[in-house]
Amino acid sequence: MPLTAIHRQMSITRLISIDDAPTLTELLRVNRDFLAPWDPIRIDDYFTEGFQRNLVSASLVGYEQGSVLPRVILDESKCVVGCITLSGIVRGPFQSCVMGRYCI
Repeated sequence: MPLTAIHRQMSITRLISIDDAPTLTELLRVNRDFLAPWDPIRIDDYFTEGFQRNLVSASLVGYEQGSVLPRVILDESKCVVGCITLSGIVRGPFQSCVMGRYCI
C-alpha cells in the first residue's frame, strides 16, 4: 500500500517546558468544546495560563522524582500540537504507567 501524505507526516515528542504553557493553554481553549465529551468537567481556571503553568511545574517535579514522563508532541515543523504524560510509573517486573494529559 503506498504511503499517503498523512502517513509521511512526522511527529516527535520532547520533554515539556514551562515555556510550553502558553501554547498548551491556547490549544486547550481552542479545542475545549471538542474535548468536552471525553474530558472530566473542568473549572474555568483550568483553561488559564497560570493553571497550566502549575500543572507543567508539578509534572516536571514528578519527572525529577522519576514517576512522571511529561512530553509535548511536535508536528513536522516542530510546533507544539499537544501533550502526553506517562504517570504513576512503576519500575521493576510489573513495569506499568498511566497514559494521559497531566496525570499527576
